[in-house]
Amino acid sequence: MPGRTSVVPAHSTVKGTVSGGAPEPAFASVSCADDFEAPGTGTADHLHPYLCGKSEAHGVLDIVLTARRLFEDRIGDRFAIVGHSQGGQAALFASHHAPERVEGLVAVAAIAPANHPLDLVRAGAALLVKDGGFAFTPLFLAGAIAGALADGETIAPERVLSIKASRDHWPQIWHRSRAALSQLDSWGGLLGTEQFRNLPLPGYLGSPNDDQKQSTRSWRR
Repeated sequence: MPGRTSVVPAHSTVKGTVSGGAPEPAFASVSCADDFEAPGTGTADHLHPYLCGKSEAHGVLDIVLTARRLFEDRIGDRFAIVGHSQGGQAALFASHHAPERVEGLVAVAAIAPANHPLDLVRAGAALLVKDGGFAFTPLFLAGAIAGALADGETIAPERVLSIKASRDHWPQIWHRSRAALSQLDSWGGLLGTEQFRNLPLPGYLGSPNDDQKQSTRSWRR
């Protein structure tokens, strides 16, 4: 059907919103913001699946279907996806799943997509400083756990994290946003070296246990 092409800007967890200022497309278009499952919205049996591609893809493609239902007479049957960081990864997975769910995908732009976070995790684990960026550690772990469950495997967070991080801060993943996890009473108050279980020595960086290896496999993807 004739009409405007939908442009779906997939957002980054860091910003949490779609930023303006991008050049207008050279064609008539309408923008639809995605609706990812948000950090801090888990339930007792469902962790936030951070960086799990299928969840992100659904967040992008579902908004296309919703826009078409709500504005059927005002938008066309073509759509493009633009994403940065987490949104870049979501754009890639949405393009993979689109043929089975939504017709009309004409373009995908993945800008600095979030992938292979293992190097970041390892670098942070060696730091003797506190940093709000350590909020991503529980998010990465939550995503690894969700991915492992989907594959019929398990990861025990108390075996991955230090006693302090597991006892005092891991439970916050159920109800805090990424920004709240960055605060000093949360992961932002930990030294990098306090994040992971380090016994027996040489610990996480030198000789990770089985659960740490399992999460590491997820972080390499």
